[in-house]
This record gives sequence, structure tokens and C-alpha cells, in this order.
Amino acid sequence: MKTIRLDNISKYFANKVVLKKVSLVLKQGTIHTLLGENGAGKTTLASILCGKQKPSSGQIYVENKLSSFSSPLDALEKGISIVHQRPVFVDNLTLWENIVLGFEPVHSPKILGLINRKKAFKDISLLLKKYNIGLNLDITKKAYGLGADGIFFISFLAALYQNPKFLLLDEPCAALDEIQRKNFYSSLKKLTANGLGILIITHNISEALEYSDLVSVLKKGELVYHGIPEEKEVNKALLPVSTFSERKNISFKTSKTPIFSVTDLFARPKFGPALFNLSFSVYGGEICLIKGQQESGMNTLENIITGMYDDKCQGVFSFGTEKPIAIQKITPQIIRRFGTGIIPFNRVFRGSNPDLMVEEVAGIYEAPSEIKNVAEKIIADANISISLTEKASNLSGGMLQRLILARELFYNPKFLILTEPFQGLDRVASISLIEKLLSVAKSGTGVLVLAAECFSLPEYSSSMFSLVGGKLQTFCKEDVPLC
Repeated sequence: MKTIRLDNISKYFANKVVLKKVSLVLKQGTIHTLLGENGAGKTTLASILCGKQKPSSGQIYVENKLSSFSSPLDALEKGISIVHQRPVFVDNLTLWENIVLGFEPVHSPKILGLINRKKAFKDISLLLKKYNIGLNLDITKKAYGLGADGIFFISFLAALYQNPKFLLLDEPCAALDEIQRKNFYSSLKKLTANGLGILIITHNISEALEYSDLVSVLKKGELVYHGIPEEKEVNKALLPVSTFSERKNISFKTSKTPIFSVTDLFARPKFGPALFNLSFSVYGGEICLIKGQQESGMNTLENIITGMYDDKCQGVFSFGTEKPIAIQKITPQIIRRFGTGIIPFNRVFRGSNPDLMVEEVAGIYEAPSEIKNVAEKIIADANISISLTEKASNLSGGMLQRLILARELFYNPKFLILTEPFQGLDRVASISLIEKLLSVAKSGTGVLVLAAECFSLPEYSSSMFSLVGGKLQTFCKEDVPLC
């Protein structure tokens, strides 16, 4: 049986230690799950394994041979592939082209001409048939408008297409519903039965215990547990946290006039799900939750209410007592002019940029002379141990979200939009986020959350809707099961 062995792997950045002498053995034919709180070093360890980053110290052995990876391509040549938590996708290529090209930008149309399309279609069709998670995808269609679950699945197929010996999966189920998750883990079992070695990075303890052959737990960069998925020992290794065990009656002092309203919204995108006759309002001092999957139109709704929608649509927006505005005329500048803070689903390229430094992400709304001072205040508010000159690409998904949220709250928004705020957060961070949102709402801000994964937020929302098939349905707390 082939293995990857990590011996005393450490990783240091300018002002912090991310990994401290971590030693692990990954085996072919097993599902190995890596657990830990946000910032524990899980994604950094995966980045080292796939050649994206180099360890500061320690050794990696592939099949008992000392190895080092100069790039992701170098790691792939040694049999290691990865599906990132935030896959890079080329919208103007077809799904099969994304799979075959591994998401690399096409600099010349001649590249596609070198690919044996007949063989590619045959190989991809076999993968689709064998490992489908319940999505009906046409691989000849353009990738533009594909939902988060589709993006993950195509990224998954792209990794399998490379025929790796080991597959790394960073938060693979974040965008999947319950049925898709079961189908996905069934596919993983088939893959390990055929000899593939799989490392999963996740916060989902129950799935780790149910589906894993081995579990490892990182805490503050150190390996604190490694063994079989034994519930008592795994929970002991993770930080003990308080839970929301009872429904609580939260009293919201909402404004009499909606701070934001959508009326008679119709949208039929060229790519992606449509929306039909949506009307809802968000009041100052409340949390409004819209729960639904991407295929029900959540991506379309986010694009419209943040001014990022290009296709024709109907309906009006109202901001407080201001004159209503036709949705077709809405832009991000208009949205922000009315005091709106936005934490988008795509936090990497819409909320920030991986090539920017932390101070540039934090101080993006400031004049150059004020960026550093404002960024220092925002980072202090976010309570993140990072350097101003550190690249945003070095931040974990949870840390990046905390930074963007702190930046948006720094300007005291009247209205706050958050899309999938719990994605990539551990339980501690999720509880902290709910407490933060309650504090924000208490200050008079109207909070709108768009989410498929909503943790315990239904307990604390004063108004709730479910988006199903592009239509809104109203729910009360008693009707919504705990997430």
C-alpha cells in the first residue's frame, strides 16, 4: 500500500506559527479526515501537500522516498490532486473544458485543438455516471451561472480526471444538500475501494465520525489527536464549546418602516435559476433569513440585491423612505450609497482579491494615506492575528470572512447583506458570528442572511423565508428544523 508521510512539518509566517511539527501518514484506500477550529492550520497543511506552499521545516515522503513539491503541477505528477474550498473556475469555457484543463486559463485557442475530444468526452462521461452526486449537468454548456454545488462537482471531476493516487478535499460538502452529501460519500467509498487515498478537511464532526477510516485533529497548529473515529476521543481533542440547546425568545426592536424592500421581483437569467414574483422587507433592528439552495435561485438573488446582475429583470427596490428604484438600474455603487455593507458568497474575488495584502483588503474604501491606519483598527476589531503586509491568499476561509465582516461593520451600515456566512466556520466561530449579528441588529442595523447552511440562526431570526424553485415561502421558528 502506497503512503504519504509527513515528518515534523512546520510552517511560519511573518508574525505567527501556523503548523508546529505535524507528523501524519496518509494511506491509499482510506478516507482520512482532518478536523480543527478555524485557523488551526488545516488548509495550510493541504496547501503544502498539494505544492501550493512550501513547509518552513520538516520532510515529506512519497512511497518512502524523500520528496518536495515546487508547484501544484509537481505534486500532481507525484500523484497528489486537490479540490480547493474556493475553486477557480473559467466561466466562458464549457464544463468539459474546465474539467480537462484543470481550470488553467486558456491563452491560445490552439490548446483546445490539441485535446482528443472523443476520448475526453468518453472519460468524463464514465466519471459522471460512476460518481454523480445527483446533479444533472450538460458538460457541453458554458460554466457561467453554475451553482456552488455544480462548481464543486465539476472541480471534483477535474481532480479525478487527473487519475491521482491521493485526493485532498477542502470543505467538500459546504455547498451540498443532505442527499448530495450522502451520494458524495458513497462515491468516496467507491474511490477508496479502488485504491485512492483521500484526505478530507472539514468542520463536520458527525460526517467525520460516520465516514472516516482515520481522524486527525489540529489545534493551534499542533496535532492533538490521530486515530480511529472514536466520538469521545475526537470531541475531547476539539475545543469544548457552549451550544444553543433551547429555543430562546429574542426581542427585536424593529423600525416601523422597512430599511430595505424588494417588490415584485422577476428574473430569468440566461444562465442559472429564475426568480418569480419575490417580495420581502428587512427592518432595522432585525435579522431576516432567506434559506435555500443555489439551484433554487440563491445566486441569482444575491447578484440582484448587490447590483451584480447583468440580465433583464423586473421589480423595484426601496431603501427606507427614499423613492423606489427600478431593480434594472441598481448598481453596487447605488447599493452602498444607501449605507449597505456586503459580505458576498465569493469572498475571494468579490469581497477581496488573493493578490492584495491584508491592509489593502481592510482599507479598500479609504484614500491611500488612510489605508494603514484604518486597516489596523479593522484588524484589531476582527481580533485576527495577521500582518498588514500578509497576502490575502494566506488567510483561511474563516479568517477572510472575519476580516471582510469587520471591514463592513467599521462603517456602521444601515443594512447588512451576508451570503452563506457559516460556510467554512467551525462551531466556535459560528456561535461568535451569531452573537455578532445579534449585536449588530440590536444597534438598529437591518441584517439579511442568504444561506443554505444556517447553523442555529433560525433561533434568532425575526423573519424567515425559504426560497424553493425561485419562489419565496414564509416560515415561523416552529416550522424550521435546527440546522
